[in-house]
Amino acid sequence: MRSNTLDVLSSLIEINTERVLAYERTLTELKKEEESPDIISLFDNLARESNTYKQALNASY
Repeated sequence: MRSNTLDVLSSLIEINTERVLAYERTLTELKKEEESPDIISLFDNLARESNTYKQALNASY
């Protein structure tokens, strides 16, 4: 059972890591294209939120 829990935690950490990277890439592109500050703020918040989840999962791992 412990191994299964660690596998799930590992998968969730990986998912959130990928999300953070995707949001950061999107932010870079949005800033280049001088998109709306509201859109930039949204993706910045999403990246920070995913990073917070990742850190919490790492603490549980």
